[in-house]
Order: sequence, then C-alpha cells, then structure tokens
Amino acid sequence: MWTVIYIAPTTRIAERIKQRLTDEGFLVQVRPINLENLGL
Repeated sequence: MWTVIYIAPTTRIAERIKQRLTDEGFLVQVRPINLENLGL
C-alpha cells in the first residue's frame, strides 16, 4: 500500500525529496498528476 506524504510543486523538488527518502531506506514512487482529471 502506498501513502502520499508530499505533493511537490516541481519535478526538480520531487526528485530531490525522492533521493533523500531513498537514502533513508524508503521505497519511493514519483508520478506526475493529471491536471485534466482535476478540471484545471
């Protein structure tokens, strides 16, 4: 089961967070949100 812990504002920040969490032993999945499904 996956849990969303943070929604990063940019891909660069998401990758930085992913690296830090991975370094600490967490399994991390990064994926873009689909703005079309949100009506934006």
